Amino acid sequence: MNCVKFTGSHTAVNLLSVFQRALEDWNISREKCHVVLRDNAANITKCFRDGNLASVPCFAHTVQLCVHDGILSQRYVSDTVKAGHKIVGHFKHSSSATDRLHSLQTELSLPQHQLIHDVQTRWNTTYVATVTGTASSNNTVLC
Repeated sequence: MNCVKFTGSHTAVNLLSVFQRALEDWNISREKCHVVLRDNAANITKCFRDGNLASVPCFAHTVQLCVHDGILSQRYVSDTVKAGHKIVGHFKHSSSATDRLHSLQTELSLPQHQLIHDVQTRWNTTYVATVTGTASSNNTVLC
């Protein structure tokens, strides 16, 4: 519905203020706002509860959290994800390592995949990071 730059802390009070401004910008009265679809974060839940606005958590977000927790509850998977996270972190923080990786990929006539850091709050990044890392590790010797 609305996208604005958010500055400051993401407190319930600040979130409610931004939401109310969005309603005003779109000329939507609170009476016409029957329910708000939101994620499960405590701050946004509190925002709508304190603002006396009906809200429901996003079912897809809830399922994603369950799947994510279920997958990472398996030690082998969580250890592999942690190792990948460290490797990608090394390349993200070292331009010389990234340059060396790209040079090896070019030398071996391999596609230059960009390694992806998984971010817990971004959907599917653990999956995408794992698939990208697997594709890179199957084709490239990391030095």
